[in-house]
Amino acid sequence: MPRFVLSLVAVALTATLVRAEAEGPFKVTLHPAPLPSPALKYRLLPDLRSQTAGNAVPLYEDAIGKLKPLQRDPDEQPKWQEHFPKWLEMPLKDLPRDEVRKALEPYKEILELAEKAARREYCDWELAKRISKGGLARMRDLGTLLPEVQFIREMGTLLAVRARLEIADGDLTRAVRTLQTGLAMAKQIGEQPTLINYLVGAAIAQIMLRQVDDFVQQPKAPNLYWALADLPQPTIDPRKAFEGERLCVFANFPGIGEAMADLNAGAITMEQVQGCVKVLVGGSDALDVKTVQRKLRLTQFVTAHYEDNKKVLLAQGRPKDKVAAMPHIQVGLMAELSDYEQMWDDQMKWCNEPYYQVAERLDAAYKAAKAQPPKPSILPDDGFALLVPAVSKVVRARPRLQRKIDILRCVEAIRAYAAGHEGKLPASLDDIKDVPIPLDPATGRAFAYKVVGDKALLTAPAVIKEMTPAFTEVAYEIRVER
Repeated sequence: MPRFVLSLVAVALTATLVRAEAEGPFKVTLHPAPLPSPALKYRLLPDLRSQTAGNAVPLYEDAIGKLKPLQRDPDEQPKWQEHFPKWLEMPLKDLPRDEVRKALEPYKEILELAEKAARREYCDWELAKRISKGGLARMRDLGTLLPEVQFIREMGTLLAVRARLEIADGDLTRAVRTLQTGLAMAKQIGEQPTLINYLVGAAIAQIMLRQVDDFVQQPKAPNLYWALADLPQPTIDPRKAFEGERLCVFANFPGIGEAMADLNAGAITMEQVQGCVKVLVGGSDALDVKTVQRKLRLTQFVTAHYEDNKKVLLAQGRPKDKVAAMPHIQVGLMAELSDYEQMWDDQMKWCNEPYYQVAERLDAAYKAAKAQPPKPSILPDDGFALLVPAVSKVVRARPRLQRKIDILRCVEAIRAYAAGHEGKLPASLDDIKDVPIPLDPATGRAFAYKVVGDKALLTAPAVIKEMTPAFTEVAYEIRVER
């Protein structure tokens, strides 16, 4: 039987896609820079004037087609496994610029296509249609349904490396454009209807924003405060991803979603029954011993729980005769999916609220769910309940990204203050009057700021919850070069 693992795989990807925040303070040397005029002279997402008509997908598909053979080339593999990751982590002053330039040369056309795609007016992979046709039953191999995700992620790596090279070269105008391309691509891929897409988009955005750490330290770097403030909140909207996750579940079972939406619905067709059975026993039509045994266990299960499941449907206000006419497997699936909808909505209702206001509630919901004994399920591995805790984890990706943006806004506000005060650090963030100082989206409190001698420490605390460490401490040690 196919396991319903999309959400869990998506959560697991976070560890591999998002680098942990650095341990200890990140030391930055800033050069005073006034706020730009006009305020939005620089942008980190393309504006409408720079967009072109049409769908970005054909351009991305062209880029992916050119990237695939390069990734399979044995001569190129060391770059992906060793050089690119190393170049993204090493201090900018140590970057071997000529070597990086040479390594990026084979990807020039790919990156040009990514630039054009990031500036298309929309991006639609038609994932909702593909999910509706296949559901999770066809997603045991996620690459079958989402082949583009891994390649877009690799393009994000290439863009980050190129931005880093441009910053090291002092080509800051070009670096801003590359940052813009990467963040636009992150938004395009992240606002597709799967949680994997959302997490990959958030990870690409994080890796691009880490290049801003080096950008703002360049002596001639323009001030990006308003460019950062101009990013939408949330920068990547997770709504489609969450709704797509729900769609993935219902797409597995033909006729069940429609029946649940209509209190007067009757029995699904025999063909739809057979489609549901096929999913529940592992997607096979074969009559081998293992499949026959699974069908027998399924029959025994839905029969044993039929009366309880029927009560669930009747309690919803469904006519008795309609429920009585339903096949046992339809009754079982509709009852269990009703529980799933309840669990899902109990998590989803918090998703638009500020993280610091709902974190405790999400943790409490997780603890309560964890403490409950597992319910008998028509599915293995605790059934649909497996999907729900993933929501709490994914909800944390949004403020994690916003925290990075907002702490960079504070850094740029400090640079602007220094430009107007003879290169001096503000004694406190309250001394900065020209621009708003954002609160930490993880705590709802001000970022901590303290001047010691000729340096300042700007920090955001660790926020640890029951499910996973949500945020580690972020600390910038700031010195201004007068």
